[in-house]
Amino acid sequence: MGAAAAVLLAALTWLSPAFLGDAILSIGLLIALYYGVTGLACAWLFRGQLRRSLRDAFLKGVLPLAGGLMMLAAFVRSAVDMTDPSYGSTSLFGVGGVLLLGIGSVLLGLVVMLALRHRFRPFFRDGRTAVTRLTVTED
Repeated sequence: MGAAAAVLLAALTWLSPAFLGDAILSIGLLIALYYGVTGLACAWLFRGQLRRSLRDAFLKGVLPLAGGLMMLAAFVRSAVDMTDPSYGSTSLFGVGGVLLLGIGSVLLGLVVMLALRHRFRPFFRDGRTAVTRLTVTED
């Protein structure tokens, strides 16, 4: 998969030398969205543990929620800035090409995730994750 991505990136860079710079700029948009959603998901996941102590409320609720909201605000601010046609090296349909590249990447990721979710339904059912619980037993 990595080799295919490298070939695609090389081909797109050959077509447009500024594509690599635009791709790097769009990664900031993706990172802000990812960490924003992760912060909100963390606060949601630990919502049942927030009443245990002030420390838990702060570390598992307030900080992830505040960080997630700040990153989502950074995502929105970056997306608004990227709507300017002069942002980056390309402009399509009167919008900065970096925004279209970033939003297109998010949408492609959603399509792939939904396809994988359909194909590997048992993995996604009941909130299961790739995390394995380990137990230590003494012999």
